[in-house]
Amino acid sequence: MSQGWRARRLLRRAIERRWLDPTQLIALDGPQRSDEAARDAGFEEWLKHLLDREAPVASPLEAETAPTLDPLPSAVMAVADFGTAPTEGDALPLPGWERYELLSLIGRGGMGRVFRARDPRLGRFVAIKLLRHDEPELVARFLREAQAQARVEHPAICRVYEVGDASGQPYIAMQLIDGASLRERAAELSLEQKLLVVREVALALHEAHRNGLVHRDIKPGNILLERGEDGEWRPYVVDFGLAREVEQPGTTLPGALMGTAAYMSPEQACGDLQALDRRTDVYSLGATLYELLRGAPPFVGRTDVEVLMKVVSEEPEPLRRRLPHLPRDVETIVQTCMAKEPSRRYPSARAVADDLQRFLDGEPIAARPASVTYRLGRKLIKHRAVAGVVVAALVVALTAAAMAARTAWVAARQERLAQEFAGDVGYVEALLRHAHTSPPHDVRPERAQARLRLQHIEARMAAEGSVARAPGNLALGQVWLALQEPEKARSSLQAAWDDGYRGPQVALALGQALGQLYQQAVEQAQRAEDLGQRERLKEEATARLRGPTLELLRAGEGSSAESSRLAKALIELYGDHFGEALALARETAREYPWLYQAHKLEGDVLVAEGREAAAQGRYDQAGASYGEAERAFARAQEIGRSDAEIVLADSQRLLEVADAVGRQGRSPVAALATAVHQGRLAALINPDSGSALARLAEAHARLADWQRDHGEDPRPSLGQAISLAEQALELRNGDGPAAATLGRALTMLGDHDAKEGGDPRPVLDRAVASYQVALKALPTDAEISTDLGYAHDKRARWESSHGIDPRPSIAAAIVAYERAIRIDERYANARNTLGIAWWRQAEYERRIGLDPTASLASAEQSYREALEVNPNYANAWANLGSTLRSQAVALVDAGRDPTGRLEEARAAFRSAFSTNQDIFWAWSELVETELVAARWALAEGSTPEPFLAAARPALERALALNPRSAECHHTAARLSLLEAEWTRQQGGNPARAVAAGLREVRQALDINARRPDTLAVRGALRLVQARADAATLHLAAADLRAAMAGNPLLRRDYGQYLETAEALLARRR
Repeated sequence: MSQGWRARRLLRRAIERRWLDPTQLIALDGPQRSDEAARDAGFEEWLKHLLDREAPVASPLEAETAPTLDPLPSAVMAVADFGTAPTEGDALPLPGWERYELLSLIGRGGMGRVFRARDPRLGRFVAIKLLRHDEPELVARFLREAQAQARVEHPAICRVYEVGDASGQPYIAMQLIDGASLRERAAELSLEQKLLVVREVALALHEAHRNGLVHRDIKPGNILLERGEDGEWRPYVVDFGLAREVEQPGTTLPGALMGTAAYMSPEQACGDLQALDRRTDVYSLGATLYELLRGAPPFVGRTDVEVLMKVVSEEPEPLRRRLPHLPRDVETIVQTCMAKEPSRRYPSARAVADDLQRFLDGEPIAARPASVTYRLGRKLIKHRAVAGVVVAALVVALTAAAMAARTAWVAARQERLAQEFAGDVGYVEALLRHAHTSPPHDVRPERAQARLRLQHIEARMAAEGSVARAPGNLALGQVWLALQEPEKARSSLQAAWDDGYRGPQVALALGQALGQLYQQAVEQAQRAEDLGQRERLKEEATARLRGPTLELLRAGEGSSAESSRLAKALIELYGDHFGEALALARETAREYPWLYQAHKLEGDVLVAEGREAAAQGRYDQAGASYGEAERAFARAQEIGRSDAEIVLADSQRLLEVADAVGRQGRSPVAALATAVHQGRLAALINPDSGSALARLAEAHARLADWQRDHGEDPRPSLGQAISLAEQALELRNGDGPAAATLGRALTMLGDHDAKEGGDPRPVLDRAVASYQVALKALPTDAEISTDLGYAHDKRARWESSHGIDPRPSIAAAIVAYERAIRIDERYANARNTLGIAWWRQAEYERRIGLDPTASLASAEQSYREALEVNPNYANAWANLGSTLRSQAVALVDAGRDPTGRLEEARAAFRSAFSTNQDIFWAWSELVETELVAARWALAEGSTPEPFLAAARPALERALALNPRSAECHHTAARLSLLEAEWTRQQGGNPARAVAAGLREVRQALDINARRPDTLAVRGALRLVQARADAATLHLAAADLRAAMAGNPLLRRDYGQYLETAEALLARRR
């Protein structure tokens, strides 16, 4: 590139930028020569003449403050002393603004004014930048600055809190920095302090580059210094108004110059936008350090054009020529930053920071002074004839180095692709960060834009081939992480790791993905009703995921400051060190108040702490931790208002609160209702979130379960649960938790339909199919296998009550239960439900005249095995009581005394109630036990009154707990029937008992009009009432016949009533 070519290009830029008026060119009468060499020489002479005619810059230091080479006025910084000073008469704009209270004018600049303000919501002072003009280009620049600066989270970058519009006035709310520029403070700093400040700035720039941004205007005036509480200087990089996304089009016109002349890189000075990358900022950082050390910029001139000519063609004066005592390594660092060719500079701002740290630590630096060959090469650029000879002599050596060059090319190409992909990742992260911190809204449009970037990355990977595979997979993984899809993130990041990409950045991202999957697995374990199953599932997740997660997070601690802090907190959380994790999360939240992920992490830690306390029965401590978690999530949600993950985390907390409350015998409705509300909010924010829909479905299903057991109509909640779970499965086909929730909701709906007289088989078949989908995704989940068996059992129960052979359904249930036991031998609920299946088979065997002894023995054994695992398992105790009662009935059928078995049954029920007094059906089963004792007493000629008296309070308790239980009302009618029979046998009037029984029958049939056994009880009551009433006798016989037709198996228990009725009717004919 000739000096004349550069001169012409610079002059063209000067005219385009209106630094020169075209009339000046006419006045100067530029040369008209045909010879190219002569024309170049003449052109340069003429340009020098032109430069000499321009007004000179006042001093070398003022070269920095000359007008920025940009098509728009320079941005205003959030600092207390810059630009034009405020005047006494300035009135504060936007009076009565509710969002911020403007306190005073800090300063004004080319684009607008900056005010000191107070944020009443968060109780902090901020800087508010207001746009001065309303031109579209200015607004675009204004918003671009905010978006660029908000994208980067680093303690040395001035933080953007919010972008908005107040009464038509665009504004940016930023961190208020109480300090001055680096240029103004330079004289106060020692050499070590200067190097430390530049090191921190380099780390901040590295974070910007990692997010795909090039600042393009690094200079002392855009670095602010503030004294920390410890007395140390803290730098802040400001004014991202010129920042440009790597490989992304901006608002700059093609070829336009942007930046400040004295600190521009050569490629920036030439207007070559395609050549700008992170090394452009490395050059400007070196120029900034040069001025800090020497007291003047590396290049000065009377005009910007003259400065730019020097930037392109001259080397800066060596620092040690003016500062002989300056350490040679420091000079080398500056020279390496300011190399003319980008390839000879530090490859990244992080590399600059590392070399500065090596010098400060007294270690050898990585950079080396320019070699004699390189310096000779720079000279040869000005002596082309000699250069030709030298080049010819080097051909042989270059050929020999071809292989090394190829390797270097691949590395350089991969680095370039990594920068390009980093731009895509940074764009997505900034896009989603803005979406998540905006008011609650549907984030699908932003997520769709993010997915387009995924497609772009994949297309570039396909076009570039193997060289792009590792950096491309890293970028894909990071985008999937930003989209909160940890499984997909893990797949891409693992591919990058396997391809040898194993730096801290990759390790941290992969560790975060595995950590999220680990947390999901722990939360899934928490949904298991059985405490032993919960512990087993957590242990399985720990064995599979926690070790690799911790190892990767530790390897990723060398990444950005915030990420490193969060990684340390996650390490402690996943290691179950809740105190340490909580301290780190809170410390991070204090240091980075805008980082709402720190507040969410605090909530996650507190939920884990509450979960552990609840598992150990320390419910007061659990409640305190869950309450603190609620407040932490609320703080996170104040900032991340449209981040569904915060709402989902709080929904999980509420489900765990409901579980803990329920285990204490208290109503979980308030927690479940709030969980439903949070689930709805998460689904509104991201309607395409399968996790949000599945969590909301689970909350509805849990609420329906409580409603069903407490006499409320569960169908609306079940309908919501089923619809939401089906939507979740449409979004995430084969999702195990969603399919399991769908199965449970369908099972409850089928059971409810059966109790209200419907045929549950179609719904239960759908439940079975859903569980099979869930087991395909989660084959080692014993609870899902148990729930599958429970769906088969519900079908068997309906079949048995309608005279259909239930044994095939019972056999299917037993297979599912036994599978669950093979998965987890310590899973008490699987053994409990296996006992139910054997008991149901025994009941059927007895009714068809088979010996139920073996099945009852299997049932008893299963319950006792469940109680060995969990001695406080109330349901297992209650089911054992039912089985012992059935054994007593078998003894009665055989004419043997059942008293011993009945007493064992009562003891089992007492054990159940000592743990949980709110199992309504257990009280009803206790009533049935007393009825067996009463009938045995009648058969033996004894009074049944003591047993009837014991049954009445148990029945009242059952009906109080669930007044809409058809089963409880049926049992109450049976009790009245026995009382009526006993009264008649004693010669009394049974009318009162019959009337009470018929009232209970009506309530049972109001709930389930097709219940055959209740019709049989009504027929028996009418028979007792109708000994002398023909009309009632006909009704009794009709009821009994209808009952037998509905379920022929009832003949064993009620056949004698029908025979009596028919005999009485025959006598009356």
